[in-house]
Amino acid sequence: MLRRMTASELFGSELVGECRAARRAWRLNDDELANWLAGVVPCAPEDVRRAIGGKKRLYLLLINTPFECVIGGTALRSNNW
Repeated sequence: MLRRMTASELFGSELVGECRAARRAWRLNDDELANWLAGVVPCAPEDVRRAIGGKKRLYLLLINTPFECVIGGTALRSNNW
């Protein structure tokens, strides 16, 4: 598994570094930064979903436990939020 992970661009430039996956999904120009940020929050998933609401570029990524989630999205505040 480690060999596959290190050979893949997934953890080298797609989800981190250049954040190519976010850049494609958000249709960013070459001069725009994806500026991806993720973090763990001590909240229930339903509370996270409610807080995120209809915000663009902000996502519930993982549900670790009934009261811990991982969220991610752009770290820049913009008119897109």
